Amino acid sequence: MIPRDLFRPPRIAAHGLVVATLLAGFVPRGAAAFERHHYEEFPDLEGKTVEQVLLLGNNKTQDVIILREIKTEAGQPFRAAELWRDWERLVDLGLFAQIEVDAVPSGEGALAVFSVHERPSWFVAPVLDYDIDTKDITAGGQVRLLNLSGMNRQFRARVLTGARDSFSLSWSNPWVGSKKQSLGIEARVDLPREVKTDLRSSLLGFSMTRFVGDYKRVRQGVTGSARLEYLRRDELEGGGGDVKQLSPTVGLGWFRDVRNVRIDPDRGTFFLAAGELSSGWITDDLSYLRGQVDARAFQQFGSHVVAAARTQTILTTGSVPFYRRFALGGGGSIRGQPSDIITGQNLARASGELRIHILPTRRIGFRIPLLPSRIGRLSNFDFRADGVLFVDAGTAWDSFEQFEDSPVKIGGGFGLRLFLPFVELLRLEVAFDEKGNPTFYFREGNLI
Repeated sequence: MIPRDLFRPPRIAAHGLVVATLLAGFVPRGAAAFERHHYEEFPDLEGKTVEQVLLLGNNKTQDVIILREIKTEAGQPFRAAELWRDWERLVDLGLFAQIEVDAVPSGEGALAVFSVHERPSWFVAPVLDYDIDTKDITAGGQVRLLNLSGMNRQFRARVLTGARDSFSLSWSNPWVGSKKQSLGIEARVDLPREVKTDLRSSLLGFSMTRFVGDYKRVRQGVTGSARLEYLRRDELEGGGGDVKQLSPTVGLGWFRDVRNVRIDPDRGTFFLAAGELSSGWITDDLSYLRGQVDARAFQQFGSHVVAAARTQTILTTGSVPFYRRFALGGGGSIRGQPSDIITGQNLARASGELRIHILPTRRIGFRIPLLPSRIGRLSNFDFRADGVLFVDAGTAWDSFEQFEDSPVKIGGGFGLRLFLPFVELLRLEVAFDEKGNPTFYFREGNLI
């Protein structure tokens, strides 16, 4: 049993969650030292002119996808640090299972070589999520098409059943019209059931990002978004609770991302400041303005340990119906606490993780039964396992008068982070509340 006092936060903790999020966005971001264990210097070539950039192995991926990510260019002085930073940018694309970079003499200058091994451009995979607290099992499948036309466009279709039956589609294009603009489109439908007491949603939305500054150095830009959502729930037994609402929402945000790799970073920071305006067209109980600040930081210690932290504050003003209030607790916010343990129209939360590399990356390949070898052989997939120690804290409140008395809930625990084919990241975690009661989670994706 974990002592209760170990998880009893002081009253100042609620204030600290808000202040820490705001301050995190203004921490100076100096150039981080390059810590990759495979870093190699090229002292004889340093400063010489790059005569040519040679790309090898990108049989499907068009050259422009690689060239717009890398800083090493023909006609510019060669810098070993830039070459390895380019390596990280290409890893971050997620298109390649293996990337090798090298530099060799070429006359009076240098030749930079990028050699890649491409991942499969499609896959079908199962989806499974289990929350032992709510006893909800979500299962289904997804189809993903990657690198369409060799331009890193992606399409995903997903069908889920369990706690909620839904069907969703998404499409993304990293460049629209110019090299500094991206577009994403999504659609989701919650399928009807015989029992219609759950809130069902049908949604169509899009977002567009305009990058500013030197994209090859720092990802930062302005994102505009719009979505139209239809919400429906039948009246509950005993009356009340019925929902029928058509809700448009528009949003605008600014972000700065200097993480070395977005899927699994080991250093760098991410900062987002955004707001959205939402209203109801059928009833007038929905009309609010909501703003958020989200900051994340990552730091590697040695070659096997990474510290990760995140703080987030969301503030809302206006008329917020019950189905648009926040619910904290569970595997998506405060691990170890029951789902929906605390609710409100505003929230502040923080998470910290210590990630420990247990099993190094292994490259695997396999055959799909009953398919011809030309299309049935899948290879260049990675498998890796990390251990993790974590702690989460959060609070939610409705009015600012209630903020002083809003309870802060804390949970912590340990688990495994498995990097698998298709699902990218699977978390197996055991978390404890302040009384030491355990909860098990089996979920996809990062919390930080």
